[in-house]
Amino acid sequence: MDEPETSRAVEFVWALIAAAHSLLLEAELAHALRRTVSATPSTPGERRLADLHLLRELIDAHHGSFPPRDLYDAERRDVNAPTSHTLLAHHGSWWEACSIAARMREDGTMPPGRTFSGGGRNRGRPMPKAYTLDELVGAVRLCAFSLGRRPTTTDYLRWNRETRRRARERGTSVRIPCEQIVYRLVHGPSRWATLLAHAAITDRELQQARAVLMGTPVEDEGASFLSLPLREAARLAAELGGSLDWLAGRTVERSPRADPRLRFNPDAFRGLRDRVGVEPERIRHAAGLTIGQSRRLLRSTYKPTLGQLVDLASLLGATAADLCTTTS
Repeated sequence: MDEPETSRAVEFVWALIAAAHSLLLEAELAHALRRTVSATPSTPGERRLADLHLLRELIDAHHGSFPPRDLYDAERRDVNAPTSHTLLAHHGSWWEACSIAARMREDGTMPPGRTFSGGGRNRGRPMPKAYTLDELVGAVRLCAFSLGRRPTTTDYLRWNRETRRRARERGTSVRIPCEQIVYRLVHGPSRWATLLAHAAITDRELQQARAVLMGTPVEDEGASFLSLPLREAARLAAELGGSLDWLAGRTVERSPRADPRLRFNPDAFRGLRDRVGVEPERIRHAAGLTIGQSRRLLRSTYKPTLGQLVDLASLLGATAADLCTTTS
């Protein structure tokens, strides 16, 4: 088509736009005309950028939050960008369009790695790591300690939803298996009873949990959480809104709240040990470690319990969090 014919075609389309009575039809025709007379993107990345560049800018401006459709349509009036109706029809839902725009690079390409294929609300997002039985057991134990009793399936469902809601309000994320994971990882005639057996929640642990929840002292010293692995103790302290030292009974002050991702940091431990000048033998005796466990602790192959961590921190004149680092 030569230039005079193109001009006549453009004039004809603009005449249709002027005669259109539907605002939606007017917007769609205008967008189609702009894409016709402008350079056509040649690669998938360029086409994706042409469609989602404004949406990506709005998501960045809102610190990762997905903008509502009416806000997007208000911003696109003076920008060469498709309507929200077009994006919804193309991607299947507004959530999918936003999730793809959020992951998209500045040039329109997508980062490497596994992503969900096909449609659905997870399209364009990274493929999450599959849950393990250990993670499921840890979540059930955390639920039990948060409630002060052995949970039922209904208890776990409600606690799961509430924990996720609180995480969203804080702008963080949590990795807690949903109840459907039980049916995938646990087998037998009574899956929930089998899972509780795996969790091995003791009456003494529940006694300590109830005491912590009520803010009362624990009469039975054997009921303390000192035997908990550090990973589990960090999650529990964060769930209950206190620090590792508070959970261990080392202080009555709850703050600062522990990060659930806290893990033992051998580098921080070495630095404090060398600064204070404590002999290795004193350290082993204070934490009840064997020589082999002490060596593995420095190589990050031995996972200390909460009790061992606070014993080390007390010996070095530090807080439990001083000997930890936050994992991603």
